[in-house]
Amino acid sequence: MLTPAHIALSLSGLPGLAAATLRTTLDRAASLGVRSIALTANAPGLRPRELGRSARRDLAATLRRADLGCAGVDLFVPPKHLGDPAHAQRATDAYLEAIAFTADMSELTGAPLVLTTALPRDEAAEQALATIYDDADTRSVRLGDLAYPPLEDAPPACAPGLDPAAAMRSAEDDAATIAARLAKRLACARLSDADDAGRCPVGDGHLDAFAYLLSLSAGGYTGPVTIDVRTLKDPWRGVEAALRATHALPGADADA
Repeated sequence: MLTPAHIALSLSGLPGLAAATLRTTLDRAASLGVRSIALTANAPGLRPRELGRSARRDLAATLRRADLGCAGVDLFVPPKHLGDPAHAQRATDAYLEAIAFTADMSELTGAPLVLTTALPRDEAAEQALATIYDDADTRSVRLGDLAYPPLEDAPPACAPGLDPAAAMRSAEDDAATIAARLAKRLACARLSDADDAGRCPVGDGHLDAFAYLLSLSAGGYTGPVTIDVRTLKDPWRGVEAALRATHALPGADADA
């Protein structure tokens, strides 16, 4: 059974995140009991193009000083940009930079070679995606695609990710059923919730956290499950709610 030790926190969606506020954010996360962090390639001062090799070593050292592991990297670009001639080159460059950043942070911290994202299903994006897939494959980075439903014929560099809040709003099945079906294929898994109106803190929506985590574990998924608070009105309340849900699981006291 996945336990709180397997739970990470994505920096994506946390308020006011920038290079200047990173240590404060990490200290707050650690004080809540978070043990590892998924970095974001979107925050000011933390974008891969802004971080040379020395800055990346400093970032890894900052995580160590906060007693936090690294659970990979996130990059969220509007999917339609990869198929839009006005945005495609810039969006593609963002992916290539994030892929290299993911490989570097894996080398520096031991993080999984996973870049979590949401890829388009638009045929207009095929050329950009081919470039991204090729670069990811060259660097042995897996693209964890949170878009639902999963691509049927994804190349080796791309594998499904699972974001329950998104999946439950796009499918008739509950998150546990989806997790059981996809577990062995997943590059990454999130911990999120949704009600009929949209994303909400874990425990306020339709997610059965115990059944979801059990399905992931029983299905063979062994990676981190990353708290995802994107678009929540009070992201830190969302972090606390997700952590409460995991610490309420059977056996949590023994493994926390």
